[in-house]
Amino acid sequence: MRFIHPRVIDYIFGEGSCGLVATMRNYRYRVGHSIRVRVGNKVFCGNVLAVVDNTRENAEKYVEYSGFNSVDEWLGEAIRLHHGRRPKYIVLVKLWDCGTNKR
Repeated sequence: MRFIHPRVIDYIFGEGSCGLVATMRNYRYRVGHSIRVRVGNKVFCGNVLAVVDNTRENAEKYVEYSGFNSVDEWLGEAIRLHHGRRPKYIVLVKLWDCGTNKR
């Protein structure tokens, strides 16, 4: 998994994220699955905490962990990044530095 959108990268490195990030994806990650996550030029470890269908109701629950100001803004960018298609799932991930980044 990787994050390339500047707003999401700023959110992840900011103080408000607490290591949690929600993302819209087409791949159905498994809850409890450990993953590597690229954020800009850094690599983090992650654990999948939740995977839900990408509905408006679910997006409203998770938008605070997305880095975007509204569901419409988040969904619009996700559709753009997925070449005009709405991603199927919302995935909540807990990130932490697993010692792979140079200081």
